[in-house]
Amino acid sequence: MTSFPHLLLSRILAVTLLLFLACDNCDAFVRKPYTLAEITQLSELIVVAKVKEGSVTEALREDKVNVEHSLVLVVSEVLKGKCPEKELTILVHLGLTPVIGRYAKWGGGGFVDYRSEMPPAPKDVIEIYDTGNSAVSNRPIGGDLRQPHIWFLRHTDLVREKKYAKPGISNPEDIQMMDVKPYVLAMLTNSPK
Repeated sequence: MTSFPHLLLSRILAVTLLLFLACDNCDAFVRKPYTLAEITQLSELIVVAKVKEGSVTEALREDKVNVEHSLVLVVSEVLKGKCPEKELTILVHLGLTPVIGRYAKWGGGGFVDYRSEMPPAPKDVIEIYDTGNSAVSNRPIGGDLRQPHIWFLRHTDLVREKKYAKPGISNPEDIQMMDVKPYVLAMLTNSPK
C-alpha cells in the first residue's frame, strides 16, 4: 500500500509533467556561457558604443506573450566588421532586459524593480539585466550603458539559433566593459582573416 505523502508527490509530479508538455508558449532555455575569445570569434560586428538616451523600445514577440527590446547604439569605434552608421538599432533578445532607472514595466504585464536592491543611481541610468537565467542576478551587465562599452553583435540569436535582419545581443557576455578592449584587439590581430 502506498503512503499518502508518496501518492501526493507522484500526483504533483504527474500534473507538473503534463503542464510542461502542454505548454506551447514556454520559452525556457539554458544559456551557454561564452569566453571572451569565443564571443569575439562568433560576433560579426564588434563596436565601442553607448546607448542613446530615449531609444529603448519594446515589442511583443511572435508568440504574443514575451517582449523583445531594441535600442540605438551611438557608435564611436568599430573593432570588427563594417558599420557605416554612427547610430545603429540593435535587438536585445529575450532573457536580457533593458531597464531605465532600475525599474521597468512592459506591455506583456511583466516588470522588474531593482530600486530597493541596489545603491542609488541616476533616475535615467540605462542598464541591462539577465532576466532569462534561473539564477537571475540583481546586478546589471556592464553598468550604466550611457557610457561607452564594447558590444559584440550578431544577426543570430545564439540561444535560439534564429537569424534576424538586425544585429543584436543574446548573452550577458555580449556587453563588456572597456577594460577588455586590449584583449579583444589582441585576439582580432592574432586571428586568421
